[in-house]
Amino acid sequence: MEWTYQEADSQCEFDSFKRFPVRNEVAQRTVYETITKKCKKNDECGKEKTYEEKVPKTESYVLDVNKDSRHREYMSCMKRKGWQEKNIYFWE
Repeated sequence: MEWTYQEADSQCEFDSFKRFPVRNEVAQRTVYETITKKCKKNDECGKEKTYEEKVPKTESYVLDVNKDSRHREYMSCMKRKGWQEKNIYFWE
């Protein structure tokens, strides 16, 4: 059977989401934020009387842990149906 792109895309998207549904989990990462602090009496900070310091800050974000597996399943399904992704690069 030959599949049109629309048929293959629709079927493969359905199958990949069925096999690897969206599964969101909360993940955390550390980022560094620059803050300005006032100098203490014994610090040498120049005329500004302040200095900058980087401090760690924990951020939470939502991550779909099945995203990569779902994409691989979709691409594999499309290939089985006769469709393959091609990357085309344009240079100016």
